[in-house]
Amino acid sequence: MRPVHHQKDDHIESHIYLTILAYQLINTIRLMLKRSGINYGWENIVRIMSTQKIVTTKLLTIHQRRPTKPIKEAKRIYDAAGCIDIQKILKKYVVYH
Repeated sequence: MRPVHHQKDDHIESHIYLTILAYQLINTIRLMLKRSGINYGWENIVRIMSTQKIVTTKLLTIHQRRPTKPIKEAKRIYDAAGCIDIQKILKKYVVYH
């Protein structure tokens, strides 16, 4: 929550609200994972999940955005969190020249 570099009360309240929201989100994710037997710390979860990237493929005028295949640990985290369709094409569009 610290440091708070804001000068106005509204900005400070927003900062505190977003910090508490992020804290609740992190703890909810960790609880979901713990129920599935995954007891990683937050730094480890972020490290594992950062191995998956979004790749844009450009074929002439067709562009596709698709996530890469997750590593085994990331797939396990997705399954524990109830995420589905992680290999789905995110965006497909045609570019005219």
